[in-house]
Amino acid sequence: MKLSPPNKPQSGLSLIEMMVGLAVGMLVVVAVLALIVRMSMSRSEVDRTGRQIENGRYAIHKLAEDLRHAGYFGEFSDLGVPDAAVLALDPCSTGSAQLQSLMSLPVRPYTAVATASRPSCIPAADFVDGSNVLVLRFASPLVTAPASLDPNVMYIQTTVGGSIIARGNVSPPLDTFTLTRQTALPGAPVPGEIRKYVVRIYFLSPCSQAGCSSTADGGTPIPSLKMIELDSSSGAPGFSAPMTLAEGVERLEFDYGIDTDADGAPNSFTNCATDCTTGDELANIVTAAAYVVARDTEATPGFTDTKVYALGETGDYTPATAAAGFRRHLYSSTLRLNNISMRRE
Repeated sequence: MKLSPPNKPQSGLSLIEMMVGLAVGMLVVVAVLALIVRMSMSRSEVDRTGRQIENGRYAIHKLAEDLRHAGYFGEFSDLGVPDAAVLALDPCSTGSAQLQSLMSLPVRPYTAVATASRPSCIPAADFVDGSNVLVLRFASPLVTAPASLDPNVMYIQTTVGGSIIARGNVSPPLDTFTLTRQTALPGAPVPGEIRKYVVRIYFLSPCSQAGCSSTADGGTPIPSLKMIELDSSSGAPGFSAPMTLAEGVERLEFDYGIDTDADGAPNSFTNCATDCTTGDELANIVTAAAYVVARDTEATPGFTDTKVYALGETGDYTPATAAAGFRRHLYSSTLRLNNISMRRE
């Protein structure tokens, strides 16, 4: 009878085998961690780019929307040509007489403005020295009923033959807003429509918060497009505090089309760096091209922006070396100022 050999006792791993296994396991862990890091960086980059696209597109959309409204004052269209006295008025004026005169400047560009020369209603800390300012004026598309007038807001009533600008605190309102229009024959005239008088001022700010300083935005200020508008302030008509419209906007440029033969089409184009100083030039702006350079709100590690951005008549823009770590994109839009140009056709 053949006997079975005794069971061989189980032996453990040798030191070499154990070290090899640990090394393989560590390589797998390192590879997985590297993949997770790359995925996280990719997700962060996608998020940054998404925010940048949203900010850039919204900035262009908002500018284009208000440029299309510029010069709309209901039925009234005889805006005239501003004279030297009107050109010298503070764009932040809130008085009825000044607002009446400034209707002839529905689009007022200020180019390469020094902080000391900025419109007085823009806080100095919120303004980028040497940047551009755009002032737009129009009547709100929404009609306000006389009983709903805000006592601290400026309104405009217009008909074909004239306009009245006054505060909404008059009582009864139709004792001040006295313009009437004929809507049917036979029939009695009806009061002219009353709308809010809109003034919006667009400018660049060095940060996205109010009262910019080196500690704003967590210590890394984010350049932003801001806007102030005529509304109510401290119980009277006044300009609002700066509102951040789009973060990451570091350049804002415009080209304007000037109509010199009264046919509603532009004959020349300018960024108003050296011209747009006379009433004739400003009253004949019929098109505008807006250029917005928007960057990510955070720098991308290992990235250097070497691109050159073409900003129309202003020329090319190359980001400063200190800010080259941010990804950027140029957004632009060219549009016709219908409320000005279409009256000439």
